[in-house]
Amino acid sequence: MSGLFSRMKVGTRLAVLQVLMLGFILVTGLVGLIGMSSTVSSLRHMQVGLLDPVERLGEVRSAQQGINLELLRALQHQPGHAMVALHNHPTTLHLDRVDAHVERLTRSWQGFKSGRVPESEEQALIAQFDAALNDILPLVRETNTALRGDDFSMGVIRRFIIDGQSLMMSKATLLDQLAEIQLKSGERMFAEAEADYRMEQ
Repeated sequence: MSGLFSRMKVGTRLAVLQVLMLGFILVTGLVGLIGMSSTVSSLRHMQVGLLDPVERLGEVRSAQQGINLELLRALQHQPGHAMVALHNHPTTLHLDRVDAHVERLTRSWQGFKSGRVPESEEQALIAQFDAALNDILPLVRETNTALRGDDFSMGVIRRFIIDGQSLMMSKATLLDQLAEIQLKSGERMFAEAEADYRMEQ
């Protein structure tokens, strides 16, 4: 091979070297592109499998807290309440926000459940949260409707304060458990990605 190379003209040798270098650059670039494609695929997998669900759970938690807070503020509009003087706006301001939070909660929860296959331990928690929503949302709507009609009766207040707060707390516990599963799933994904990276090195 070296004898063949030494018999070539200088111009031919340079051309061959350029072809070899170009081939080396192309192979290196191809390997890099394959590696980048694998990285992008891993990132997409993490986004769909971890980041999106965690974001949705955060939105559900935020909407739930918003519902609770706005209904409690609306109850402060009750005539004779110690805080009524602080509210120089209509009760409907809070109640409209409740409606917006309910819509956001429902949309975010559906987004959490769709587009992915839940893990086995998630399925039971998701079913429990669905059942809790079926209990709490009608109560929220009933309270909202009553307050829009200026019904600040003790029955309305007691039902939301006692039943509603108990249901809200149980929902918060379920959200915490679902978030913990997402955290464990994220740790597994990171370990798998790290192992794949080491294999490629």
